[in-house]
Amino acid sequence: NENDKEAWSNLASSLFTANVDEARSVFQVIMKSFPTSSRFLRMFCDMESRARNYNALEQIGRASCRERV
Repeated sequence: NENDKEAWSNLASSLFTANVDEARSVFQVIMKSFPTSSRFLRMFCDMESRARNYNALEQIGRASCRERV
């Protein structure tokens, strides 16, 4: 169920051991389903931060601000 936040949360938690590129594509889908979720936004940012992908962090931040306006 695409609206099952708990199921998406479990999937997102499992992504921290996945390939960063694969995890990123899943997080992008999650953020489209839950654009105002601070929980998923934080998880996405944490994943990119661990990968030291600061350009992606900046893009996530900009996209998040656009969604919240």
